[in-house]
This record gives sequence, structure tokens and C-alpha cells, in this order.
Amino acid sequence: MRASGFGAAEAAAVLGERKGAPTTSSESSITRLAFGSCNKQYLPQPMWKSVEDLSPDVWLWIGDAVYVDKFSDGGVKKMKEAFSKQLANEDYQRFLAKVPRVEGVWDDHDYGVNDAGKELSDHPGRVSAFLDFLGVGDDDPRRGGSTLYSSHTFGEAPKK
Repeated sequence: MRASGFGAAEAAAVLGERKGAPTTSSESSITRLAFGSCNKQYLPQPMWKSVEDLSPDVWLWIGDAVYVDKFSDGGVKKMKEAFSKQLANEDYQRFLAKVPRVEGVWDDHDYGVNDAGKELSDHPGRVSAFLDFLGVGDDDPRRGGSTLYSSHTFGEAPKK
């Protein structure tokens, strides 16, 4: 798990705690998956307790985990600030301590600007910042690349 680059003690603490959290490997079967999007890091987030009560094996961010563009595109620095604010949310911290695995993709608002794409500056830095937010390890194949794409198969035959 990586906390470098965020610079917030809260983010480092949360990501450090995730290292000790149970892990869901590709060999593990999953029975419950939860997902969400369009999360505004600057608003209260009481929903995390309800999601936590579902006991998901995996949480998927499916876009707009934070809204970087609320403050206009400030580049990677603003992304990291938005992700740090989300990671510092106490309800989200409690949720992260319980969910075994977090994965995700971004959409325009957590990437930078409404309807933005690769034309924004520092695309590799943005990829790295998002992977840091997810708590993706240094050895993950997505590190050093230009994409968040990944594919996961869970469970062993016949329960894949």
C-alpha cells in the first residue's frame, strides 16, 4: 500500500491500517460486492456505516470517488488533496478497516475536470495518485503505466 505523495498524516494512517486488513486474493471466492460513485468528499458521508453493515468482500469505486473539479483543475496536487480529504473521513476510515479489498476506476470528476480526458497534463501522475488512493501496492502491474485497467478472477473452480 502506498501513502507517499498524499502528505497527510490521516491518509498515511489509513493506508497503513489497510496493510493489516484482511485481503481478498484472486484465489478467494467473493460472495458480496458493493460499489459506488459520485462521492463528494467535502460533504458528510453517513452512508459508509450502511455499506459496512453489508460486509462486502470487495468495494468498487466506479467513477467520481471524489470531485477534484469543484475547485477547478489544479492538477495532481488538487487530486491528492481531494483523495486525502476522502481518506481522512472518519466514516470512510472505519469502512476501509473492515472491507478486505478496494478497487476502482475513475471518471471525469476524480480525474480532473468535467468531461476531461487524456489531454489534461500529467496523465501518469494522475494514474499514480488514483492508485495511491486505492491503496494499490508498488508491485501492481498498473504502477508505472498509463491506465487503471485491471482484470480479476476470484475463486477456484468450480466457483469462479
